[in-house]
Amino acid sequence: MNTTPFFNWEDKAPATSSHKELHQVFAAEIIFGSPKRNCAGSGICKVNSPTALGSVPLSCLNCKRATALISLDAPEIIVFQFVRSSMASEVLQKYFGNDVFLLEAPFQFRQSHWPEAEGRMIRAGAYPVERNETFLTVRFANDNHHPLD
Repeated sequence: MNTTPFFNWEDKAPATSSHKELHQVFAAEIIFGSPKRNCAGSGICKVNSPTALGSVPLSCLNCKRATALISLDAPEIIVFQFVRSSMASEVLQKYFGNDVFLLEAPFQFRQSHWPEAEGRMIRAGAYPVERNETFLTVRFANDNHHPLD
């Protein structure tokens, strides 16, 4: 399995500009819970990156974990595509059951997660969940102006 992030060059500037912005997409292991509650509660407690896309070991089917593809949709939106097959049904129900993903506390990226996103912070809040056969997608609001306490 390849754990190397892949890159996608997208022209984000007006047609008259030659500016290109690098957008990196990577696979990561997500630990659910609140970082302010020692990973209890709801939200994103930790992002362990990079990870290989693959099946979850049988010993971890009840873990509060998932594999997700993480990317920037726009400067203010961070997209998590949670891989459905990486989660037990209990985890799916607990964190995504009402088609809303609750982030109790903000989550701040570190350089070790994703150099491009260092310092970016996902705002606390309730976010809608988009479903398909493979992914549960959540588009989080990025807030660069309010660092964590």
